[in-house]
Amino acid sequence: MGDRPVNAWETYTLNEAMPWWVLQDLPRREARAEFELTMQRKSGRIEILKKALAESGLVFDGRDASIQSVNDWFVEVMMPLPDAGNNAPDSRSRSICEDTALLLGDLMIERHPELRWDFFIWGKRNVAYHSHVIMGFSTEDPKWHSNLDLSRIIYGYGVQVLNARRGLPVDIEVPQGHPLEGVRMPPLPVDTSEFLTLLGKVARRCQSQERA
Repeated sequence: MGDRPVNAWETYTLNEAMPWWVLQDLPRREARAEFELTMQRKSGRIEILKKALAESGLVFDGRDASIQSVNDWFVEVMMPLPDAGNNAPDSRSRSICEDTALLLGDLMIERHPELRWDFFIWGKRNVAYHSHVIMGFSTEDPKWHSNLDLSRIIYGYGVQVLNARRGLPVDIEVPQGHPLEGVRMPPLPVDTSEFLTLLGKVARRCQSQERA
């Protein structure tokens, strides 16, 4: 990214949407209202993100090279909560994660018009429950309600970036009582082209059965 000013935040206002991990526990009416509000604000949030990118010398045009530049920028600007004892992204970084999810989601829909944003209600134990997700994959049976939970995925990527940057061991995510509970492992290497990887996976899921 050269010498571009990656911390130009004068015009960046935080995304006040509820975090994805809160939505699961909301009553359906409140969760749906949050979904509708997110969709109403989506275009504005994407423009705020694009403005922050522009202040760092990046112009997002939707092409692969531009997407990679956003990925590089994302990796640089992630910051953890101060004194939190873990690598949870701070409020600005969490906003960037959410806005990036909206940007990539709209780009996926632009490239594959059969896709759509939807309010996920199929299964309370599903990690996407009550979240805004991408649905409509043409190679997958609609009865399975397959989806892409971008908010959770991009947030998780932000945590992975912070884990790798610090190089500290991380907990293995296993159920309580599992023999490996409490075991810590080195952080996984970061895919510095994660956004392009996601777009490639989506393209494969959108191909017709004849071309698959």
